[in-house]
Amino acid sequence: MIVLAIDSIISSNCLSTLVRLMQANPTASIIIQIATAPTYMARIQ
Repeated sequence: MIVLAIDSIISSNCLSTLVRLMQANPTASIIIQIATAPTYMARIQ
C-alpha cells in the first residue's frame, strides 16, 4: 500500500521507482523521500 500526504505531488516515474523499491525490499515498512522543496501547502500559506 502506498499512502501519500494530502498535498503530495508525485510523478509517475517517482511512483514507479517507489513501487520497485517496495518490491525489492518486502520487509521494509516505511520508505520516506525527503522533500527538497517546500510542499504545496507550505507555499500557499
